[in-house]
Amino acid sequence: MKRTTRLAFLAIILLIALVAVGCAKEEPKTVATVASPEPKATIEPTTSGLEDGIYFAIDKEFASSGWKEAVTLTVSG
Repeated sequence: MKRTTRLAFLAIILLIALVAVGCAKEEPKTVATVASPEPKATIEPTTSGLEDGIYFAIDKEFASSGWKEAVTLTVSG
């Protein structure tokens, strides 16, 4: 009889704990605002100044995503 009472008591405590955890209020999620990039002035293409070849540029710093921006240009003609 004692054993059955203990098991019933433990089952009730477990049920109460599960209900309390399941019905807990969720914390409000914080939304990080991301600054939108400002439009840059367009550059007029010129035919002078670039010789045939491959031009390569890498950003000096890592972005917040952990990536570096890189550009490769091939000029021919």
